[in-house]
Amino acid sequence: MTSLGAVMEGLARRGRTISGLKCYPVMHPNPDPPAMCVQGPVRWTYDETFDGQVRYVFQCWVLVTPANLTHAQQALFTYLAPTGTSSLPAAVYGDPTLGGLVEDTKVLGGVGPPAQVSSDSGPLLGCALEVEVTAT
Repeated sequence: MTSLGAVMEGLARRGRTISGLKCYPVMHPNPDPPAMCVQGPVRWTYDETFDGQVRYVFQCWVLVTPANLTHAQQALFTYLAPTGTSSLPAAVYGDPTLGGLVEDTKVLGGVGPPAQVSSDSGPLLGCALEVEVTAT
């Protein structure tokens, strides 16, 4: 079984394939935007198929500077789009095994609208995608 830390680092590694996006395998207290932080797992299930399979659901938070709200929302939507060079879902689907760590990874969708997120350096605008990871 792959450790949770390794899976979270695998998700961050996929995010790092997006040029300029700083990615952290944890909810970093002072992320350098634009950034992606992995939170979770927020849900998990064991042995649904009785073959030792585990499903973890993580939230991948995309965070941007809210200095100009219109530009910040546009930047967020670029990262959350299903396709494109800055798309987090496309980055995840570029290697759904996270470098051979897991069997499969799926982007399930968003968990809510963009919202203000606190960090040690001040407020950021953020939005989360739920990502399901299947491992044995």
